Amino acid sequence: MGHTRNNLYIRLEDNGAYRPATLPPDAGNEGAEIAAERIQLMNVRYDTHAEIITRHLYDHHRRIEGTYTVITLPDTAAGVVAEQEKKLAGAS
Repeated sequence: MGHTRNNLYIRLEDNGAYRPATLPPDAGNEGAEIAAERIQLMNVRYDTHAEIITRHLYDHHRRIEGTYTVITLPDTAAGVVAEQEKKLAGAS
């Protein structure tokens, strides 16, 4: 888990079996598919830019040894603070 100026992110790693590391996920991965759909709906509803990406993990010989997924969500608290700062600057 981490935080940048405008985003929160969660990174999940899995040393499981190989699967294509792209979204939308394949039909055998219903959980990831549902999560991607919900992120897309949230982006439309709230005019935001959340995302889920999945990529391969490699060993030092460049062999696939698993996957990682990063879920990035906008830090709404940062947006609230920025909006409050704009209002305060306009009031001065």
